[in-house]
Amino acid sequence: MIDLLNSDISSLVEVVFFLLPGFLVIMFFQYLVPSREKSDLQTVVLSVATSVGLSYLTGVFYGILNFLSSLNLNLKPSHFIFSTTSLLIGFLLVALLAKLIRSGKFEKFITRFLKRRPFGRLWHYFLNSPPNTVVKVFTTDNKVYIGIIKEFSIDPSDEIQELELWKPLYYDPFSQRPVRIKEVETVLLEGHAIVSIEKVIPKEASKIYPELK
Repeated sequence: MIDLLNSDISSLVEVVFFLLPGFLVIMFFQYLVPSREKSDLQTVVLSVATSVGLSYLTGVFYGILNFLSSLNLNLKPSHFIFSTTSLLIGFLLVALLAKLIRSGKFEKFITRFLKRRPFGRLWHYFLNSPPNTVVKVFTTDNKVYIGIIKEFSIDPSDEIQELELWKPLYYDPFSQRPVRIKEVETVLLEGHAIVSIEKVIPKEASKIYPELK
């Protein structure tokens, strides 16, 4: 009975070591390239498929080491070492893949054929702009704010999307001029309170913020 129990525990540990690298790599990829929220089933399938691929690549990696070794080490790593190696290989490949995906050329190439952005959402692509980008934000309470994008949430799984404006101005509808909000340094706006966002062209932005010239 004890031997059977130990065997079951050992098999469970092997399954965990096999699946864990794939799951962590998928989580890491979703962190680097925020995309539309996936169901639990999709996450499980992607994790298992990734684990299978990483297990194969890791096996090839150790096979190459043995082949190249003049000492013929015949490496036989433990489940922990094998899984750790798979995880490191996965993180490296995902980091390179994320860098490729987030490059402008790749994005234009894929979007041209799919007619849509394969990863992320427009909120992220629109606000992920060069430093000192000035925007005009229209809110549901009929107010208009002008400010420099400081930070924004990009995780599609977030229930609340937030936009932080630095050196905010309040656009006065009566004088039709921006008025500096002297009491604060930044303004935090929640996504559900935003009607629309417009990017201010650099020429106009430099008039509002002369220090950006």
